[in-house]
Amino acid sequence: MDIVFRKVRSPEAYQKVIDFLRSDVLQHGGSASETIDIWGQLWVITICKVPWGTLLLKRQVSKLEAIAELFAKED
Repeated sequence: MDIVFRKVRSPEAYQKVIDFLRSDVLQHGGSASETIDIWGQLWVITICKVPWGTLLLKRQVSKLEAIAELFAKED
């Protein structure tokens, strides 16, 4: 079994991911994140609720880091 992350190939698709995460956080509170593949580079996108709205955090990760984070969330 191969683990595949969502591929994002356009600014519009990237914005859809951001909008989905932001709406989830605004509706449920806390934070939401997703690892996406942007032209072969993996990025962890996290939206957090802060007093003045939402905060977008984006960081590049290796495939090993992305898989480790995926399984760490399930524990």
